[in-house]
Amino acid sequence: MTDFTIKSKASRTLPFTDDIKEYIILTRAKDLPLGIPSEKVNARSANLNTHVAKQLEKTLLNQEGDPNLFVYKNRGIDCIASSITKNGTSDEGYDLFKVTINDDQGIIDGNHTYRTICKCIEDPESEISDEQFVKLRIKTGVPRDLIDDISEGLNTSLQVQKRSLANLRDEFQWIKDVFQSDTNNNISYAENDDGHYDIRHILSLIYMLNSELFPNSDRDKQPVQAYSSKAKVLEEYLKDIEIFKKMKPILKDICILYETIVTGGSENNAAGYRKLWNSNGGQAGALDATIKKTRKPWKYPFINQTSPYQLDKAWAYPIFASFRWYIDTDETGSFVWKNGFDNVLNVWETIGYQLLKLAYERYDESGRKMSSLGKTNTLWRQLHTEVKMNQS
Repeated sequence: MTDFTIKSKASRTLPFTDDIKEYIILTRAKDLPLGIPSEKVNARSANLNTHVAKQLEKTLLNQEGDPNLFVYKNRGIDCIASSITKNGTSDEGYDLFKVTINDDQGIIDGNHTYRTICKCIEDPESEISDEQFVKLRIKTGVPRDLIDDISEGLNTSLQVQKRSLANLRDEFQWIKDVFQSDTNNNISYAENDDGHYDIRHILSLIYMLNSELFPNSDRDKQPVQAYSSKAKVLEEYLKDIEIFKKMKPILKDICILYETIVTGGSENNAAGYRKLWNSNGGQAGALDATIKKTRKPWKYPFINQTSPYQLDKAWAYPIFASFRWYIDTDETGSFVWKNGFDNVLNVWETIGYQLLKLAYERYDESGRKMSSLGKTNTLWRQLHTEVKMNQS
């Protein structure tokens, strides 16, 4: 039997029966107590090397998108306890709850969430914002013979991810064929795969440059959905795999182009967005479009580089999508580059600053909100038109 102290920003109690109660507590992630057990009651062990776990950590540490949205993007943690009682108030004015957990109790769902938060709490190089919260659902009075049933229900009621099912059906095989010579495990194809990029990100890149799905002649039809919903892109892929598969001859180039745009730049990559911005008189540090990781730099496997800086997707996706003007088709109907891929890289290096400047202006107009910027159809249209005007 172990006692844990929970600091509560807000809480409420839900009585299920005379004996079983559920306490819902909102607590700061950084205040979560370490050492809550899960081994006896949770069938799923936590693998923190999966893409899903890494994405969860990015959200927790505000390394992507709008800050401090962890509690909205994560369903929280479910726990079985022996008792929970209010035990005073903290110096910050938070209610303190003493939670007593027996050896056969603990976390029954949300173990990946809990272990990721604990990892970041213990890592001196990680900093969790005071404004990042997590929701705890703590049940007391649950008979031991019901704990396993509740745990099984919570863990199996989650829908098997569509990408995992698609992977089982070999519907990503053509993508695997393209990258078969790569040995650094760049892509995560299924739920628990350890890969640098989620397959849905790769599909989003294909989707954004697909001039058949989004004809250049229709400037109002833009692939904004790539930013707003990776799940929707996956659905579109499963509806018509062949239209995505047309991108096979240039798929590696697509990944190289995206990483070239979003990397902070290095001595080997003069075309990184920061270098383009700085070389034209801007100050990249003030651009407010950067996700920074100084101690653990971003990895860019397709261009074989690392950088402490990365351009946020709200900027990167609409800029990247504007290069649909350089997509052509060959005699087989497959997509190829107009005038070759080197020309595309040269165009980015030549007009990249102009595209960043347009995005910066729209960012100011959107109230400096990343999520608003990424979903602004006007920005996607403007960037698409700008690339057309500078075609070479």
